[in-house]
Formats: sequence, C-alpha cells, structure tokens
Amino acid sequence: MFGFILSKNSEIALAGLVYLAKHHSDSPARGKEVALHLQKEEQYVKSILRILAKNEILRVVKGKNGGYLFSTQAQYLTVADVVRIVDRYLPTSDCIFRKKICSRSRGCPMQCQWRRLRENGQRLIEGQTIRDLVLWCEM
Repeated sequence: MFGFILSKNSEIALAGLVYLAKHHSDSPARGKEVALHLQKEEQYVKSILRILAKNEILRVVKGKNGGYLFSTQAQYLTVADVVRIVDRYLPTSDCIFRKKICSRSRGCPMQCQWRRLRENGQRLIEGQTIRDLVLWCEM
C-alpha cells in the first residue's frame, strides 16, 4: 500500500488486461475464459470487461469464435488510465491510520512520509503500462 489502494474492480481489470495481452494478443478470449483464469465469478469479470470495451480499451468480436480483444493501442495505456476508467477516479488514502478525519491539522507525525509515499505511488502507476505489467510478470 503506497499511498493508494486499488479497488477490486481495478484489480480485476488489470489482471484481465494482462491475461489478454499475454495469451490473446491476436485472438479474442471469451469472458468465461478470462474469469476461469482469474478464478473469479464470470458475471463479475464480464461486467468489468464490458466497461473496458465501452471505453475502447477492448473491442468485442461477435460470433462463434468471438470474445474480447485489445483495441489497437490499448496495451500502452497506463495503470492509472485503467483505474480512472474502471473506478472513475484515482484513489488515494489520505491517512496512514485510515482515519476518516485526518489529524494533519494537529501535526501528524507520519504526514510527510505518507505524502512522499503517496506521490511516489502515483508516479509509479502513472508511468506503468499494461505492456510493462506483462513484461514484469514474465520475469
């Protein structure tokens, strides 16, 4: 946890995109196959894939051998781009202690370090692409 917490939706979207990029760069994959690979409920995974298709990260191929396929430049999207599309915002956690009201105004001892971690984490996901994740996962 580096200053932000990704939602389950973002986690599924990123894992699904990495799977598609690794195993289906030139052929569509059905939502059921992606769900089986991720070991998640099929309808849940399909709902995330539909969001990605609606936002033109994926395209839907209809027919007997249809499924989801990367759009032309989608693999070069950053992790932050995907998170913003799926969650409609880039999450941050303002308080390391997860308090609803941050005590920064009273001089929290962790404020400076937490801010640096949050900024570094933000830079990391802004600079990481789906392709980077694929390459990193192969190591």
